[in-house]
Amino acid sequence: QYAFNGCSSITKAVLPYVDYRMSYLLPQTSVTNIEVVGACAETIPYSFSDMGKLETVVLPEGLGRLGGSTFCSCTCLKSFAIPNSVTNIGDMAFVDCGVTNIAIPASVKEIEGYAFYRSGLQRVSIPGTVKVVGFGAFWGAEQLKEANVEEGVVSIGGEAFSNCSSLEKVTLPDSIAEISARTFDECEALEAVTVPASVKTIGTAAFRDCMSLVTV
Repeated sequence: QYAFNGCSSITKAVLPYVDYRMSYLLPQTSVTNIEVVGACAETIPYSFSDMGKLETVVLPEGLGRLGGSTFCSCTCLKSFAIPNSVTNIGDMAFVDCGVTNIAIPASVKEIEGYAFYRSGLQRVSIPGTVKVVGFGAFWGAEQLKEANVEEGVVSIGGEAFSNCSSLEKVTLPDSIAEISARTFDECEALEAVTVPASVKTIGTAAFRDCMSLVTV
């Protein structure tokens, strides 16, 4: 942990692997580019947290999970290619991260709680292979304007899009049976939403304070 903390002259890192001993590996450095060249099963929690100048990351195919808080507070990381082998995006993986554009591959089966909490995402498409979108997954992503949830997604956790104040357009699939409590709470820019016929339950305060909502 903290192996190179504060080594402000380092600008690039090429790593053979990432393992359980490597949390907070390069915080408060000047690293703008990271490449992991060797095989690893997952990024461990806080692997690249607090790297305020990080701009690009390349992770290897074969990676199965992005660990919790992997890119926490990486405010300069604007785009990121998730390897096609990843099945889980861990809790708070991109919390307070500047990422604006990200493609979620069809290999992903679960987006865990608060995965993109207060991130810089502007648009997101959730493939139908994702069966579970965790609690608060996109909470407070204030730049998020459009969310497309594809056919096949079964569960969207409570507060998943809460406080996404710029969210204007949401597409929900017929595979959804429930809109959980406070899912779209305080989505002030949301003007219209189509609730699929498959939905049996709309949870408490699901659309609370959606002040622009005129069509349901």
